[in-house]
Amino acid sequence: MQTSIILVQGDRIDRERLHLAFDGFETTSTSALLVASMDAARRAMALHGEDLLGRALALSRGAGEELGALPGVRLLGPVLDGRPGVFARDETKIVVDVTGLGITGFQAADWLYEQRRVAPEAHDVHHLTFIITVADDQACAERLVAAMRDLVDAAPGLADGPLPQLPPVSELVGDYVMTPREAYLGTTKRVALEAAAGEIAAEPVSPYPPGVPLLVPGQRVHQGHVEFLRTGLAAGMVVKGVSDPSLEQLRVVV
Repeated sequence: MQTSIILVQGDRIDRERLHLAFDGFETTSTSALLVASMDAARRAMALHGEDLLGRALALSRGAGEELGALPGVRLLGPVLDGRPGVFARDETKIVVDVTGLGITGFQAADWLYEQRRVAPEAHDVHHLTFIITVADDQACAERLVAAMRDLVDAAPGLADGPLPQLPPVSELVGDYVMTPREAYLGTTKRVALEAAAGEIAAEPVSPYPPGVPLLVPGQRVHQGHVEFLRTGLAAGMVVKGVSDPSLEQLRVVV
């Protein structure tokens, strides 16, 4: 991301400290074009933000309801509302579970793009995420719904066996043997993923989405981690942060 705007309100953030931290990674070669585009976006939201976001929310809510009504597709937004730990929800993000179609989110995303040129913002083994923005209109929402309706019809021909079963979260909690710095900078070796259980990770392993590390340097690798990665990779999972993107080998501490 080359441009961003930080909004600060109230006195919970030390603004001087924020400026000092920001100076640590702000570019010294600012693009006037990008800064101008940010200012144009800021002005548009200041003058017309309520109308623009209101339209986006209406489109998202309407499209979400139509997607949730499709057979085999479950709209997750309403499922989260009111649950403990959920304060609010960004309704411009439409998240659906496609498990009921008998295919993975990876298969669904590939088909949608290859056959209908509709690209989910993110996808994993079970889910697809779509984003409705202030730049979208009714035609965009209708195209999304039509593409998903076609996916439902095509799904029986895409299913190629039982859906992958990932280990429960309880098997993915690891113990920390050393600090991340010690593990990352220490002497390391490579081992096959299948033989990594019991070793100490020397690199972060972050399935994307969501991009949250499953393993961090200094954490002991358990069999649950290996099974999660093996199953996910076979289904099409993308892993970031590793020196070997195929994850045939994992960097561990000697």
